[in-house]
Amino acid sequence: MIFDENGTLNEERMNFDRILKIVGAGYEVSSNELRFSEKEIPRNQILYFVDCLNLELSRKYGERKFGIIISLYDGSVDLRFHTYREKEGLWLDNNLDKYDVPILYSV
Repeated sequence: MIFDENGTLNEERMNFDRILKIVGAGYEVSSNELRFSEKEIPRNQILYFVDCLNLELSRKYGERKFGIIISLYDGSVDLRFHTYREKEGLWLDNNLDKYDVPILYSV
């Protein structure tokens, strides 16, 4: 997902396949971030929002699977996402308890 605030980005000139081969999910996760306050997305609606985001991403990008990382801290809901690739597996460590903030990984 690309947010082009000024309307100057030409997606046709970007070689996404080349970029993703170089850096994969780590690049996507660092680039694809949505942050909301808990007032905008209450905790009891986060999973519903994630399901909707996953559905819209899949519709737009050829029904791919996406990994969506949800973390909560300082009254914020942080969502990061990437294309899920079987060969790469989960981008984070399988033991989510080792992270300092609460994290949920949805695929």
